[in-house]
Amino acid sequence: EKSVDRQAFRFVQPVQANALRLRLNATYGTNHYYFGEIEVFEVPARAPTPSIISDLAVNVVSPGLGGSLVRYPDAASGSWGDLLLDGKSEAGWISPEGARGEQAFTFAFRDFDTALVKDIELVALANSDTVPPSDMRVEYTLGENPAGPYELIGTAQLKFENGLDSI
Repeated sequence: EKSVDRQAFRFVQPVQANALRLRLNATYGTNHYYFGEIEVFEVPARAPTPSIISDLAVNVVSPGLGGSLVRYPDAASGSWGDLLLDGKSEAGWISPEGARGEQAFTFAFRDFDTALVKDIELVALANSDTVPPSDMRVEYTLGENPAGPYELIGTAQLKFENGLDSI
């Protein structure tokens, strides 16, 4: 059984945002883009009264915390964008065969509130030999709605090798 690879990206500076957009380009010569899970972490809160969870990073796109995937590209039969937020990597989003060009995903936080975001983590599709996209741009907005405008946080190469990179 293939292990699940996770690739984390720490922003050079935490960013205040109420939505993030991932823009994916290029695959390593395959006909599909794919992901098993995407997580976005807020800077841990520092409450005046210590809490046993005050130092934990919170995944602000988790549906249980009000996060949502508000826009995503077409998916292959049997895969849906909302599977990127279900906490499991066994199923996720897979592009239709032959997808080319940019594939963009927009994530909003609870009630479109502002969060101080520091990390994004991408999880490969479990038990899959499918090749991930190779280039990623991460953008943020403090606009009035998830449509933007967006500003660039950074770009990265996706390798799906367990580890932490900076963008």
